[in-house]
Amino acid sequence: MAFQKSSKHTGKTMSLLLLMSLTVAAGVYRNGFPAMFPFIHAEFGLSRTVMGLYISFLYLVSAALAIFAGWFADRLGAKKGILIGMGSLTVLIFAHIFAPSFSVILVLAALCGIGFSIVSPGATKGVTDLFSPARRGTAMGILFMGWSIGGLAGSAFLPVVAQYFGWRSATVVMGGYMLITITLFQLYFKESTGEQSTAATPSPEKFRLKEGFRLLLDNKKLHILCLRAFVLGSVSGTLAAHYTLFVHLDYGYSMVLSGIGFAFLNAGSVLGRPAWGLINDRLLRGREDIGFLLINLMNALVFALFVLFYRFTEVPAVWIILAATFIAGFSTRGWPGVFFAAVSRDADRGNTGMSAGLALVFVRLGITLSPPVFGFIADITGSYEYSWILMALFALISGVGFFVKKNTTNSES
Repeated sequence: MAFQKSSKHTGKTMSLLLLMSLTVAAGVYRNGFPAMFPFIHAEFGLSRTVMGLYISFLYLVSAALAIFAGWFADRLGAKKGILIGMGSLTVLIFAHIFAPSFSVILVLAALCGIGFSIVSPGATKGVTDLFSPARRGTAMGILFMGWSIGGLAGSAFLPVVAQYFGWRSATVVMGGYMLITITLFQLYFKESTGEQSTAATPSPEKFRLKEGFRLLLDNKKLHILCLRAFVLGSVSGTLAAHYTLFVHLDYGYSMVLSGIGFAFLNAGSVLGRPAWGLINDRLLRGREDIGFLLINLMNALVFALFVLFYRFTEVPAVWIILAATFIAGFSTRGWPGVFFAAVSRDADRGNTGMSAGLALVFVRLGITLSPPVFGFIADITGSYEYSWILMALFALISGVGFFVKKNTTNSES
């Protein structure tokens, strides 16, 4: 009996690692290909505005299709849905090698958004099927840690390959890595029908897209989570988009040192994602509302520290800014495990993928809409100081407000 239990636990661990390997591969692409933009820019001689369209095309398509991609994973099952999404993404990455112009690359970016949109909802469903709610926060944290690990590896390794062999050769390496990853996933991943929500709703095989949308519209708890998603996406996306400019322009750090700081931001994210999952499962006993409150309070504190640096020192010591940056990565980018555990808990049975897709729409809206506003405030004031003040207030007020709203609703019910 003990052997069977140990074997089952080992199987779940292996399945989680295989799911995580997919998020690592997706993270290599998400950060690695943009890291090669200087080489692509040198070949085609384009403006920075045009180069930035690649990310816009990728994220706009993936956000627009996130709910449908989630339904796709619900309908086919996590394994089959992920294989179709990741397989198409891999083929399209190889297609970049033969692109004769950047216009073709932009078309490929939009098409990549289709496969890219399936990764998070499909992997979230896979974890939901494997793990009970009591262990799901930790598992989700490990899953989403893969994005940060892949991002670090892709942004560090692929430009080096591109430097010596060209960006097309580096893209071959990236595509080959993704192909190996999905092959191992196909061979060794075992799906499970683990514990899901016990809500009395239709079984997954009977869901049609229209019924799935109806469940999303009726799920009030999920609507609150979507608002949280916008806040969390705004905070994490804004910091990632402006961090290097902030320390370079406001503190006068070199571009190299700004890049090292960005690595510290990602390192904090790598630690924060599993850590917040463990905190949620072990210390908070699954009380995500408290977890979200702590995350938002820490975010507000970090942004307040950035403001205090303006007041008390002209140029903060490098170790101080790197320590603050690591903490910022831990809090502002460590939330996905806690968040998607909450989504899977509040999702109707058989509707986990669509629920994760809807949440991703709001996360990506925050990532898309907030950085330009943040940057505009910095432009008109001459520094990022007032932008950080507003972002700190945004994190604090929204965090406390959602916590009070949820607990007031619970007490009334």
